Amino acid sequence: MNDTPTIPISHFTLAPENNSFATVHVDLTHRCNMECANCYVPNRNIPDMDSRRLFDVLAKLPKRTDIRLMGGEPTLRMDLPEIIREVVKHGHRPVLATNGLKLAHLDYCQTLKEAGLRYVLLSMNGADDDDVYRVIDSGKYAGLKVRALQNSLRVGFRLNTGTIIAKGVNEHSLKAQIDLVTRVATEVGVHFDRDKPWSKVTPILRMRSVGAIGRYMEDRSCSYDELVRLLAKTLDCPVEHILQQSMTPGRVLLELDDDGGARSALVPAHTRAGKLLIRIVDWSIDEVGVPDAGNPHRGRLTKDFRIAPFFEDIKVNEFGY
Repeated sequence: MNDTPTIPISHFTLAPENNSFATVHVDLTHRCNMECANCYVPNRNIPDMDSRRLFDVLAKLPKRTDIRLMGGEPTLRMDLPEIIREVVKHGHRPVLATNGLKLAHLDYCQTLKEAGLRYVLLSMNGADDDDVYRVIDSGKYAGLKVRALQNSLRVGFRLNTGTIIAKGVNEHSLKAQIDLVTRVATEVGVHFDRDKPWSKVTPILRMRSVGAIGRYMEDRSCSYDELVRLLAKTLDCPVEHILQQSMTPGRVLLELDDDGGARSALVPAHTRAGKLLIRIVDWSIDEVGVPDAGNPHRGRLTKDFRIAPFFEDIKVNEFGY
């Protein structure tokens, strides 16, 4: 699983002032409060990122950039509100990618919102089903995840969710996630078509297969065609309808959309809480073990504070940084 690739990976780094990526992923910490079966950065023994060096990078970026704050679990950084403020101060857009456990506390969500956070990517592999979380995420997290979703809507975060579909484990989570987001939005009084910010930035429920990189569940990956058929069955529509919504690699149409390196489809789902968008992405690996290879939109801040292609850099440093 962690064999060194025999074919060289196309891997380059850019000085921050020469950054060409619309999104730069920043691993604030490698610590985590979960132990997921699928994690492409599973090494927990690396010191937290030096925030001062990060701020220096932010000052050098040549244009407004989405700064995706992640880990590990970024909410374990006590200085996360300060980091968010610095991202905003330098004219960039902070995006939090989180497992959501700390977002189950409403006051914490409000603190992040006051610091300038507007965009949240919330991992929800099991929707509200603890049986799934026990298998994929090694714990009973459904209650905390649902509260994180509720609180994110209450404070007005622009929201995407992320779900890993593991074959034979949680194919039902695609429909369960649509139903859950619809139910929670209705309960907290949110209608995505009428209420800001969601009427301008439609929530996206992102679905992908197990990525064969880092630590992952072997023999649980779905092909892209299998995801297409699953989505068609879930939405009760022809497969051809899903294929008509397919996006060619390289296209990016929406805010928070940096999956443009891979085959994907973006399909609307109309619910009693308004429109949602369902995104499926081809997460298969190339010949050297890189998913979403060659994505021109998604960069990563390296351990020496340069910027590299995202998954290429993760593969080069697999089981390390």
